[in-house]
Amino acid sequence: MSTKRVLIMSGVVFLLLLVLEVVFVRPHVFYWWHGFLGFDFLFGLLGTLLLLGLAKGLINKLVEREEDYYDHGGGGDSHA
Repeated sequence: MSTKRVLIMSGVVFLLLLVLEVVFVRPHVFYWWHGFLGFDFLFGLLGTLLLLGLAKGLINKLVEREEDYYDHGGGGDSHA
């Protein structure tokens, strides 16, 4: 699947979920920011994207190796 198609599908799903929240969810305002239309949905979406971005960045730093990592041939642990 191409990136453009994934972005379009994600946008359609985003809009559909936003419309469903606006139409079917009754607001129960505990704090003033919960009164904004779609706040909980956008907060969850942005929180998820932030966590995914941070996780990807951390995992890349911890796991990713140099391109020629296995080409060095050093270390006395060669098994033929």
